[in-house]
Amino acid sequence: MGRPQQGIANDPRHIDVYGQDFRPNTRKTPVQELGERTGDVIDRGLMRNVTKMFMDLSSSVYQEDFEKPFLKVSADFYSGESQQFIESCDSGDFLKKVERRLNEDIDRVPHYLDGKREAKITNVVETDAICKH
Repeated sequence: MGRPQQGIANDPRHIDVYGQDFRPNTRKTPVQELGERTGDVIDRGLMRNVTKMFMDLSSSVYQEDFEKPFLKVSADFYSGESQQFIESCDSGDFLKKVERRLNEDIDRVPHYLDGKREAKITNVVETDAICKH
């Protein structure tokens, strides 16, 4: 006797693969993008395809399974990095580094994020890298 299937058919995050309920582990996606911020080379085409898949499933899937974790990872990254900047730089250098990070994320958006969401990542950089410090 299999487990009840109620609700799975209505949840686009669940994919039926040969009769097995399958939900890809997509939580690593924001962390992979973070690698680019630390100098790693990532497959931007793959990242774009993954984020497009989320958007194609539904706006709520994109927001819950990608955007919220992505913004959380970003906020944590910028909060920690800006704390390091504050401890090691004068205010002029700090602002230059934050501006560079902001520009990098603005440049990154069209490569693999939903362009309509640019303001959200910009807000994260401004809030967690500048305002909280």
